[in-house]
Amino acid sequence: MQIHIQLNAVPFAKDIFYRFMNSCHIHWPRFITLLAATIIQSTIAPLTNANRINVLILDDSIYHRARSKRVELLTRLYDHAKKECSYGFRMLTLCHSDSNTLLPVSLTLMSTENWKHRLCASSEKVDALTSGGKGRKFA
Repeated sequence: MQIHIQLNAVPFAKDIFYRFMNSCHIHWPRFITLLAATIIQSTIAPLTNANRINVLILDDSIYHRARSKRVELLTRLYDHAKKECSYGFRMLTLCHSDSNTLLPVSLTLMSTENWKHRLCASSEKVDALTSGGKGRKFA
């Protein structure tokens, strides 16, 4: 996911923005969910007609990484739409829609617990109490 932001439109220097984006101390799933909730409540809800139906959409797609070989937790998956196996991750996305706008609320890349299907295991031991360790366990 790429974020395109005009850095001259925000009241702080671009170094602060880049340090924030690269911080390992930010709990990104929670941040993205809170940001989406704020956008829905402050921007989308006031512009939406009360008769319009709001829905949550849960999408289970495959994020293909066919040419990758050394990506951590890369796994072999069966794509039911193409009826074939490929390498990649299962991308689970939760979105909010009012039938006019679609806003991602939460997303995660998932691997498999079966070590036989993994192409590349974790190369180093990661502390299970860190956000990186918790993310790997969740995946």
